[in-house]
Amino acid sequence: MKKVKISSVEDAVRQFEESAVAQSNAQNVGDSRTYNKHYHVKTECIVYLHEHQQLKALQKLLSHSNVHVRNSATYALLPVCPKESENVLEEIDRGNYELESFDAGMTLRMWRAGELVFPYQPEYGKKKTKAAKPVDTKVEIVSNTKPSPLVLRLSRIFGHEPHNANEIRNEEDDIYIMCDPVKKEITIRMNTFVNPYVEDVEQVFAARVERLKVYEPTVSIEQRGPSMLGFMQVVMTISEPSATDNLLKRLKDTIYQIHATEQSHKQPVCYKAAYEGNICYFENLWWYTTRAVIKKRGGYERYDFSDEQKFDEEMWEMEVGAIDDHEQSDSFELITPAAFQEMWDQTTRKHLTLKSVNH
Repeated sequence: MKKVKISSVEDAVRQFEESAVAQSNAQNVGDSRTYNKHYHVKTECIVYLHEHQQLKALQKLLSHSNVHVRNSATYALLPVCPKESENVLEEIDRGNYELESFDAGMTLRMWRAGELVFPYQPEYGKKKTKAAKPVDTKVEIVSNTKPSPLVLRLSRIFGHEPHNANEIRNEEDDIYIMCDPVKKEITIRMNTFVNPYVEDVEQVFAARVERLKVYEPTVSIEQRGPSMLGFMQVVMTISEPSATDNLLKRLKDTIYQIHATEQSHKQPVCYKAAYEGNICYFENLWWYTTRAVIKKRGGYERYDFSDEQKFDEEMWEMEVGAIDDHEQSDSFELITPAAFQEMWDQTTRKHLTLKSVNH
């Protein structure tokens, strides 16, 4: 992800506050993409303020009305305003703020144990894996935290190393496991795909969910989707006392069997829809827009989002902005990859980013 542009100390504080508010809103609706994007912005702001010896400029945010802003500011301020920051963390920890309270308590314990790492330190994120796709990463936990015994057990069963103290990520198969030590619950999120060109989306997804429902009521099953592009997320919640090794192994086997059935059908899914007042064309691959043909003032332009660094801001705008509403619009129409490619080939104008223009 490209570096955030920060013009001054005041600008860093403003961006930090706005990003924390945006994270709070994203957390409330389960929008992990927006949440993770603004986590990156906050991190860059902390580094900037540290380099300019102005971390204390965030001090005014400790009394902010938004609890996530207060919580975010305390983390950055602990090295320079430890007593005041600890007091705010203790208030959040004791309050009825759900995940924010858990996060504050975790931060306090790590700080007092000398285990908290900050973005400007060389050891920050050394064990961190690449950013996940559609996962509710709602609690900011430094990735090199020692995994809990439960996570180590889950890691052994599922065959993947812990991402942090309470999480396992299998990004290759799009399976994510979160442990909530407060609620004593395990949440498994599985992203799955059905090819809308060759399969009956509703029927196939229903069959996959039925395979998982054999584990009810021990495992709570929640279905999110499917979308018209063939994507769906299934969320499985298990109470820790019920999560025996036998149950987890059987559930794992079913999840990976489902994953295996979708591999042969994976391909780009394309559609056209009204975007910014014009009919535009989009190619998606596994949750993301990979290419688009968008009509601008001078005509249609080609957008190739394969270079994330080059198109970062525009890519994010498309992924979490108005494009999310396309499936619900009357203009939405699934088209074949061949039809998209034809439109792509006949569009000669390439979209120029500011970076391209400057060079």
